[in-house]
Amino acid sequence: MKGFKISMSLYDRKINYIFFCLLFIISFIKQAGAKPVEDSHLKSAVNSHLKSAVNSHLKSVESSSLKNAVDKTSDIKAPLSYKEENTSIFCISSNGKVVGGLSYINADEESGARATIWSGPNWSTKTTLKTLKGDYEGHSKVISLSADGKIAAGYSPFDKDVMHAVIWSGDNWGTLTNLEKLDPDDVNVSIAQSLSGDGKIAGGFFVSKKFNNKSHAMIWSGKNWANKTDLGIINVDHPINSEVSVISADGKVASGSFSSQIGDTHAVIWSGENWSTKNYLDHSSSNNIILSESSEVSSLSADGKIAGGFYASQDKIHRATIWYGEKWSNKVDLGTLRKDLSGFSEVFTLSDDGKMAGGESSIDGNDAATHATIWYGEKWANKIDVGTLKSDFSGKAEILGFAHDGTSAIGKSISDDLKEHPFFIRLPRQETQVSTNTALLKSETSHSSEPATNTSFKTSSSLMVDLTNTNSTLDEIASDTFSLIKSQQHILTNLQQGCVANGNSLCWLINTKPSTVMSKDVLPTVNIGYGLTDVFSFGGVITRPLQSYLPKSHKINGNNVGAGVYIDWHASQRFGELYFRPAISFSQYEIDILRPTLPHSENGEGNSALHGVSSSLEWGGGYPIFSKNISWFWHTGVRYNQLSRDAYKEDCKISLPVSYNKISYDNIRGDIGTDIRVSILKPLILVSGVKIERMLKESALISDVDINGLFIHRSRNDLSKNSSIVKTGIVYALNKNLSLSMLESITSCNEFHKKWRLNLILSGTF
Repeated sequence: MKGFKISMSLYDRKINYIFFCLLFIISFIKQAGAKPVEDSHLKSAVNSHLKSAVNSHLKSVESSSLKNAVDKTSDIKAPLSYKEENTSIFCISSNGKVVGGLSYINADEESGARATIWSGPNWSTKTTLKTLKGDYEGHSKVISLSADGKIAAGYSPFDKDVMHAVIWSGDNWGTLTNLEKLDPDDVNVSIAQSLSGDGKIAGGFFVSKKFNNKSHAMIWSGKNWANKTDLGIINVDHPINSEVSVISADGKVASGSFSSQIGDTHAVIWSGENWSTKNYLDHSSSNNIILSESSEVSSLSADGKIAGGFYASQDKIHRATIWYGEKWSNKVDLGTLRKDLSGFSEVFTLSDDGKMAGGESSIDGNDAATHATIWYGEKWANKIDVGTLKSDFSGKAEILGFAHDGTSAIGKSISDDLKEHPFFIRLPRQETQVSTNTALLKSETSHSSEPATNTSFKTSSSLMVDLTNTNSTLDEIASDTFSLIKSQQHILTNLQQGCVANGNSLCWLINTKPSTVMSKDVLPTVNIGYGLTDVFSFGGVITRPLQSYLPKSHKINGNNVGAGVYIDWHASQRFGELYFRPAISFSQYEIDILRPTLPHSENGEGNSALHGVSSSLEWGGGYPIFSKNISWFWHTGVRYNQLSRDAYKEDCKISLPVSYNKISYDNIRGDIGTDIRVSILKPLILVSGVKIERMLKESALISDVDINGLFIHRSRNDLSKNSSIVKTGIVYALNKNLSLSMLESITSCNEFHKKWRLNLILSGTF
């Protein structure tokens, strides 16, 4: 899989996004252990696919090191597939195989939240983590994971109104380490909200009585995280809150903020031995807090040498800002997309090398709109106006993460449905390739401020791929494929039907039973049979399915063939007739598949093949009742179906090509039925009957799709376990060697799904 890195701003704005993006975020968080999610940026991008994945799979990365991505997924509500349960996801391991957060046992959320980890295939294994207050009592949360997902950080209740930072590690995260065990009575609250890539260093904050209950930034390191490094900023006259929110992959650089009052934040970076060097990124310091300005770091480059976020002066307008150089003393105002560079902008993420910055910016002509924006080039002077997903380019959009190689990015945007959708965009490398002149990043003067420039910007909104709409088109393709696979069962059953011939004679039968994809489609089959003896005959059929039989997204391109053979034993007994019939059939289609499109989705096209094999065993009999003109027949049987669609890949010319895994579906069905046949006139027979089918055993009908290595999207379909068929009609004997049957039937799988069919059969002997 391809890795992405996502970094977000630091405060919890609690925007719930629909869950499509969990899997996107899995691939986007590229550079360190998964980090805490406290804000709308990454949170809203993640929310869409854990809801589908935790619901369908939990209902969607590889990474060398997930360095400093601050996940922002708090308050993602995602009911688990096996139980109605409120769930929030806060972090994801770098390989995407482990996610952490919390789950409420009761929907009213009054019983407390339990720190929870989901792992295994499609996060199907749920592990509720122990707490410091009894095994599972109280409100606890997983906020961050190491790169491999084996170490989790967060908090746990310790006593009434007291919570402590904790680490879960070991087998199944069963080892619980209280990071405040040395002085538990002194700390009211502490939270670990960031881990280094190897999980050996944790960052966060603690609240202590001896510091007037102000929060102090904290690093836990060493064996069992026993070494506590208080990074708190001390001011005797004005108590200051501080916290660590981002740690570099190697744990050597930490960034966060400090404040003296609500709404006042000032970015700070800790570095050097034991993180003892404080680097203030605006003009505030512990001795001189300037309330007229604020700043925040949302992201660090892989080596921690470049920081991105915002700076706001007295006008309180956020301006996208990069800090770099020695002690991060060089500050670059990245400006906006407006011609005069005025307005709002902010950096949410940096590429691994720090040479590209992504975020949002004000635009000309619409004060309420902000466009997703990428800054690159020397001193990040070039801009790409990515736009929004709305057809009139209004609304709000932002860049959330870059691929490891810098060739693509993701973000979120308001769409025409007025909902937030995640999007993907390819970045032409020749446009975003940055000069390798290392002098650019050398320190010049302390706290130098470089003004924004407007050398160039490009509009590339046409290249945006709406991931929510892409998800919908994949579900539509899966639905068409499932319909085709299900209809194959009926086709294979028809191919096993045939006529019965007496000794040394031939019989034929033309069956025009409609398919189940669309009621207007008709699939005629011509069966030929031969009687070896008066009680034993065999026969078969070879046919080519009609093009109109397929859904609109599928088109036959060759090798479409179906065949079936059967053996029939029938004999007259004392009380009537008995028969026994084994049969087998198969079908194959080579098909072109065209994915439907929605706004900002792509018209992917590929080639595949469908295969089906069915075997059945049926037996039954009949005899007259009341009079020779009224007969009762019964039948029962069992059928095994094996159906599949081959794996295929869409044309790579599109931005986001999709690879479809093989779909395999097997089932065993049993049925029992009865008919009444009444001879009204000599050539005319009235027939009425009923058949009940039951699924005895089946595999899951699942479509797994790999979207360009970013994530796996899963669609599934549950077939009805039971169905019933009621039929009535007439059989007209044209002569002793030729008859015509016309039967109307209704198939009912449930009270909401009923389908009428007309079946015409012409049969004869010669």
